[in-house]
Amino acid sequence: MNRPYCHSELLDIEKDIYNKYRLSNIVASHIPCLHEYKVKKGGRKEQYIQTVLQTVLDSTKRALLDDQTCSVCFKIRTNVDDTIPVLPAHDEELSREKLDKIDEFYRWLYRHDF
Repeated sequence: MNRPYCHSELLDIEKDIYNKYRLSNIVASHIPCLHEYKVKKGGRKEQYIQTVLQTVLDSTKRALLDDQTCSVCFKIRTNVDDTIPVLPAHDEELSREKLDKIDEFYRWLYRHDF
């Protein structure tokens, strides 16, 4: 059922998604393939970014990753399923559809079937 959502409702849903997957405000960027995603809060990658790459962080809190540390590239290499969800652009207007895509992407990225 589609219904209209007010902006504050959408912000609350977005916050719930980020809390559900324990995502940090730090965005990791992998330049060769242009993957960008939020890293887990309190995870090794967040600590790595905060300690080792502190000088690389710019004002948008993005950090550059090499090929061995990009979670999206790793997931693509090890995933047997061909469907790879696309994370919507950050500047895209907030909508229920965008939030559903964000939820689908992080579920795919951080779900482990082992």
